[in-house]
Amino acid sequence: GRVEFTPDGQRLLVFEAGTPWKAVVRSLDGTLLADLGPTASQTGLGGRIAGGSRFSPDGSQLLLRRDAELLVVDLDGTGEELVGTNAQSAAFTASGRIVYTTERDLDPPEDDTPRIAHTLHVFDGANSWTVREGDLQCESMILSPTGEQVLFTCEGAPVHDLDDGSLVMETGGLHALGFDATGGGVVVATDETGEGDLLYVPLSPAAGGARALGRWGLGAEWPAFDYAP
Repeated sequence: GRVEFTPDGQRLLVFEAGTPWKAVVRSLDGTLLADLGPTASQTGLGGRIAGGSRFSPDGSQLLLRRDAELLVVDLDGTGEELVGTNAQSAAFTASGRIVYTTERDLDPPEDDTPRIAHTLHVFDGANSWTVREGDLQCESMILSPTGEQVLFTCEGAPVHDLDDGSLVMETGGLHALGFDATGGGVVVATDETGEGDLLYVPLSPAAGGARALGRWGLGAEWPAFDYAP
């Protein structure tokens, strides 16, 4: 199975092999503390969303997929709540909201190339809404350190506000690497067939325009996501 520490470092979240897989919480000496029930896979989730966590910020809950359902489950095993269905990936934000993605197949064009539309959903325990619905390209995303915004890593590098789904910024023709440590800007790259420029782009116009960080390609390394100008 798979084992990971809970946020407090005092318990173990264990995914035990079986048909189906089962999630349990154990003490560090292996004593069973809570049975969280069956899960859809050995990780309990589909894909991960960068910048997020399967655990709530206070460490009392986690996200699990069970069949087609995405659930938020109390780590002590005392309760659970349905978040949504058919989730492909999911995470808690730093502010405690839950974000998850769904997919749906679209009719292919004349060349029969499969087309999948991706939608990002936000759930705060009482309400649920969508951000960037039915997108054909932006499958991967990164949550800001504050949990208030999301950066899509596809071409254009759009940043959306999680409160209302509004577009905060779109750099246009660039590829996103991540937020800086404060969430006040993003690091993006141009692509010129295997190499290009690295840029830091503030989210606020008051912070000025894009700043050059150097070049990538030809053996150069991508910068770390915690870059701070």
